[in-house]
Amino acid sequence: MTRQQLQDALGFQKAYTNKLIGKGMPTDSVEDARKWLEGHQVRGKPGVRSKSSPKAAAAVLPVDRSSTSGDALKGLQANERAVAESINKLTAELEATPISETASRTKLSNQLADLRKEQKLVVSALVKAERDLVKLQEDRGQLISIDDAKALISKALASAITALKRIPQSGQTPDEQNRLAGIVDLG
Repeated sequence: MTRQQLQDALGFQKAYTNKLIGKGMPTDSVEDARKWLEGHQVRGKPGVRSKSSPKAAAAVLPVDRSSTSGDALKGLQANERAVAESINKLTAELEATPISETASRTKLSNQLADLRKEQKLVVSALVKAERDLVKLQEDRGQLISIDDAKALISKALASAITALKRIPQSGQTPDEQNRLAGIVDLG
């Protein structure tokens, strides 16, 4: 795979792609490069082509379903926060620009529209990754249903409740048994 192909697939600029390769990013496949990027938490760093093409920026967002992890979600969440901050800053700049400066306002409006498209892609990727993570955790048996949790808790508490109910019977006298029954009242 050529550097140009890798750069286009990842949506990075040439200089940034070369910098990442210099830091050890593999160039044999896009999948290997993406795994390396996830492991080195470089998602959304400078060099992503986002202003001209939100789809190009989204090219680095999909999460590998087989290795979805909390770290990958954190990366997507950080990316979403960064886009939201950019939108807020650009919105403030647009509001501060006088109406008489039509060209500036048009440029800012276009940039804002591009950022909103990018945010939509980022949020979609985040929601999908979160769904994939829950499914993966369910498949691995790391999550249980509420009904299963209730059954486990009931089973664990059953022996404790039985033991508590027997405590009043351990009293030596009827008076002591009544006091113990009052303490243990499971009412």
